[in-house]
Amino acid sequence: MPRPKKKKGCKKKTVRKQWLEDLVVNQTMQLVRDDAAMESIMAERGLLPMRRSKLRRAGSIAATYLLVAALAVLGWLWHSLPAEILLEPGQTLTLPRFAYVQPLRTAGSRNAASTQAAGSYQATLSIGGWLPVKTVRALVETRPVVTVCGTPFGVKMFSRVRSLWAFPT
Repeated sequence: MPRPKKKKGCKKKTVRKQWLEDLVVNQTMQLVRDDAAMESIMAERGLLPMRRSKLRRAGSIAATYLLVAALAVLGWLWHSLPAEILLEPGQTLTLPRFAYVQPLRTAGSRNAASTQAAGSYQATLSIGGWLPVKTVRALVETRPVVTVCGTPFGVKMFSRVRSLWAFPT
């Protein structure tokens, strides 16, 4: 029959080192946040010019990404806008889906659609009235109107159960 192993071990309690770790982390963070201390350390190691060039490069990369994103949005907007817009005489050129898109305005100009009775013209659509996006053709014409005439006599509605009749009084 095997004997149980003797438990040999330290009978001291473990000491919590959290306060020491917190102290080291706080001191390190203060050192990192101090620009003068970081620059002196980097100057000792010869890393300061490299840091500035990396920051310049990161800034130019960020600017390039922003420019590409802006061009992508403008391209989407250009493809989403219609090539022709039908208007009635006296109606101003507005696009409900694109409330921020409006005709390009020069100093003292009005919306040309409100002055035309019939015909067509070209209008340059812009964002906010100053950034041109697309030139569209606006057709100004009176649309045919259907007038319902006659006397209504009732409405017949069908359902699966029964049919209902309603007569005007």
